[in-house]
This record gives sequence, C-alpha cells and structure tokens, in this order.
Amino acid sequence: MIFTQRLNILMRDKTQTEVAKATGIAQQTLSRYQQGRCLPSVDRLVILCKYFRVSSDYLLGLKDHHGGTT
Repeated sequence: MIFTQRLNILMRDKTQTEVAKATGIAQQTLSRYQQGRCLPSVDRLVILCKYFRVSSDYLLGLKDHHGGTT
C-alpha cells in the first residue's frame, strides 16, 4: 500500500512518540497506519501532511514528488 510505504519513509527519522505528541494522533493509531492495518480519516491525513510538509497527493500515491502541502 503506497500510503503505508510513504508514511514509513517520512517517519524514518522520527519516533512514533514524537509524531504522536506533535500531531495529537495516538501512537497506537500511528502504528496501525505504519503496519497498513488502517488508513487515516481525511482530518488526520491533513494533520500528517502538514506535519511532514508533504501534499496529500504524495502521501496517497497520486504524485511521485512530495513538495507542498494540501
């Protein structure tokens, strides 16, 4: 799943605890996203995009580059 792959790439230099604290998304939920067990709601997708400074198109696999925020 492209979302899972790209999220794992973006989180390579971050801990789940760090991302959870900064985004307000539970660490357990982030773990599920990273394992591909579930997908984020639109609201949480926006939060992740803003945090990582990537577009939703990139995170969802609609574009290959990660510039910009959506």
